[in-house]
Amino acid sequence: MVKKPTRVSEVDRASVLVFSYIRFSTPEQALGDSHRRQLAAAEEWCKRHGHVLDNRLKADKGLSGYHGAHRTKGALGRFLLAVEEGKVPAGSILLIENLDRLGREAPSTTLRQIIFKLWDCGIVIQCLSPEDEYGPGCDTTPKFLALLIYLQRAHDESEQKARRIAEARAQERREAREDGRVLTRQIPAWLNVTEEGKFAEIPEAVET
Repeated sequence: MVKKPTRVSEVDRASVLVFSYIRFSTPEQALGDSHRRQLAAAEEWCKRHGHVLDNRLKADKGLSGYHGAHRTKGALGRFLLAVEEGKVPAGSILLIENLDRLGREAPSTTLRQIIFKLWDCGIVIQCLSPEDEYGPGCDTTPKFLALLIYLQRAHDESEQKARRIAEARAQERREAREDGRVLTRQIPAWLNVTEEGKFAEIPEAVET
């Protein structure tokens, strides 16, 4: 049974729960400024609008939004489950830096598996960059078209990146076969890699 959404304007602002969802998928982002930047932006928004940030929603570190790991294995997935179980009250706000933090899967998947589930339970999605609100009922307004464009763009960017990486790895494998070059240091214990990048047997290990 679909719950009747509750608009944020109908709820006492002081009692509104605000959750910040932070996601970054690469080690470079973890070592950089991604987490601090996203958290600082969320805290600043809450301060400006008179809300208190609820810190129970943890960041998803190193989980792919393109393959959906963040919603099946990560903090976002646990948050969605809590929403569906009624543990997050209608009128609550989910803060995200931008829409691609919700996922880079096909727009239909992100809508069906994440956004519609949030809206059905009265949860408002607040985007910080650009600053815009996507709440229940948004799908009947022109704003929904902008949301679709953002989701499609995020998916296309990740799809192109995945294709380039796959092509580069395939080229590396072709060159390795032609040159006899070693691609990885993860090799059997009876082998070693020389300075020239070739396999060499370890006599005592071979005997064993």
